[in-house]
Amino acid sequence: MDLLGLGSKGHIDFILDPQGQRKQIEVKLDDNNNKRSLQYTYYDGEDVGGSVQIKLKKRSKLIALPGELTENTSIDFHFPNVEKPYESYIGINVKLRYFLRLTIIRRFTNTIAERDICVQQLSQYPEINNKIENHEQRLLKQLNNECVRTSQEYPSHQEEFQQRSQQLSNN
Repeated sequence: MDLLGLGSKGHIDFILDPQGQRKQIEVKLDDNNNKRSLQYTYYDGEDVGGSVQIKLKKRSKLIALPGELTENTSIDFHFPNVEKPYESYIGINVKLRYFLRLTIIRRFTNTIAERDICVQQLSQYPEINNKIENHEQRLLKQLNNECVRTSQEYPSHQEEFQQRSQQLSNN
């Protein structure tokens, strides 16, 4: 809506991955309209950076903190070691999201642009159960003892049994 010159005077675009190397996932935004969005994936503690491009519709002035914008502009940004303790989640009653927000302050109305990013946590694998590990060791000992006993009963195959016993203990 640009009634009385109060609407948006430009287009704002976030560029988060200029090299095209960051992983993106498709996220469903709305259950009713099936709207989907591609979002860049970040992990906890990872830097978030990129640039914001502001493209003016006509040569007009937008007030920025340090001065005035009179032409298309690209502003670089970098936020090091951003803490992101939770994964992004979109559910029926809850929406947990991380986003970048740019606010251009003007005399009558502000221009606000947001860009969602997706956060994934690296999963930690459970430690090996000690009971299973102990059971494996007991089975290996029993098998080794069985090989020794068999080699004593059949002395002609003793060398072959020793090699197999050694292979089992190495595994």
